Amino acid sequence: VYRSYREWPYKNVQKRVFAEQYVDPAPMVNDLYDYKFFCFNGVVRCFKIDFDRQTDHHANYYDREGKLLPFGEKDLVPVPDKALDSPANLRRMVEQAEKLAQDKRFVRVDFYNVNGHIYFGEITFYPAGGMGQFTSEEWDYELGDWLKL
Repeated sequence: VYRSYREWPYKNVQKRVFAEQYVDPAPMVNDLYDYKFFCFNGVVRCFKIDFDRQTDHHANYYDREGKLLPFGEKDLVPVPDKALDSPANLRRMVEQAEKLAQDKRFVRVDFYNVNGHIYFGEITFYPAGGMGQFTSEEWDYELGDWLKL
């Protein structure tokens, strides 16, 4: 990853192999949603929910309270008409993301939520390798303004 996108924090990470607990999406309706929290200076400002990953991958963006935002990513076109309710434990996921993002200028913290249980996914400093494009230039600038250097 370091060489492909010049993501310097990953340069000297020691390679390891590890096994994770299998999360069975079968009890869910049809999909295992991926909740990705965008943390600016330790505070969740928005999150996205990836859905239909195995069929026709899309993602919708929401504010920290779960209100749909009017933008998305060009590669994962939002579907505003798709009703995705915020999970009952959204506040807990926001708290956990902010705890992990503490003292970081920017980081994205990912979780899965299965039957009310929160599972850690990953932390990344460079979503989409820093090359992702938003559907709205206005919102691209808005997110940029949230970063305080």
